[in-house]
Amino acid sequence: MSSDDSSRERSGPDRIDSNRLYSRRQIMEFMGWRTRAWSSAKRKGLVTHRFGVYDYVAGEELIRFIRSLDAEGKQE
Repeated sequence: MSSDDSSRERSGPDRIDSNRLYSRRQIMEFMGWRTRAWSSAKRKGLVTHRFGVYDYVAGEELIRFIRSLDAEGKQE
């Protein structure tokens, strides 16, 4: 990590709570995803909720989605 990276505050969660709703930005930061990974997750079945231009994901949905993947990232 460069010194520039260490000075930025992390805005994402430290863990995913199944009873909370998370923004796209929070999920992407927590998972280390970029735009392409986000799009791929949605294509593979990650359920999102849209309000205006914002996407949200329920914590329980993210957990379900990740558990549905096998070790190679494919749907079981």
